[in-house]
Amino acid sequence: MKNKASIFLLVFFMLLGIAFLSFWYFQYKQIPKRLPTFGNPGHHVESFSFTNQEGKTVTDKDLQGKIYVVEYFFTT
Repeated sequence: MKNKASIFLLVFFMLLGIAFLSFWYFQYKQIPKRLPTFGNPGHHVESFSFTNQEGKTVTDKDLQGKIYVVEYFFTT
């Protein structure tokens, strides 16, 4: 009797594991996710000029032809 219960539990948990892995695979690996878009995609960034941590001035001309993300924030 103990042997039948052990086999049943082993098969049950194996099937449960296969079901979980199948769900995970089709949820996260097969379906490409779209990233949320905030604001106006492809928005034009106005001219800017900043001083970086090395004391050099960085402008929009330095990044011309490159893809970049701009975040303006203020710290005190």
